[in-house]
Amino acid sequence: MQLRSYRELAKLTLQQVADGVGLANPTVVRRHERGDAHPDATTIERYRAFTQGAVTERDWHELRLEREQETALAAAQPQSKEQIHAR
Repeated sequence: MQLRSYRELAKLTLQQVADGVGLANPTVVRRHERGDAHPDATTIERYRAFTQGAVTERDWHELRLEREQETALAAAQPQSKEQIHAR
């Protein structure tokens, strides 16, 4: 299960998750949820423990793959004339 899905189902705030995992800043949790940053192995284990196994290393791997796919698809999109001339 993705962290965001877990957090929403459990009705937790970003701050509550950050506190539960031992992160000083809830913005880090948001970046992890969105795949903008990848947690290190220790933090992944803390997320797993905090969610009682609902969010695992495999979920983080899948999120990373999804983000890589999105990036590749965006890069492959043809550019409009405005985008080309903006360079």
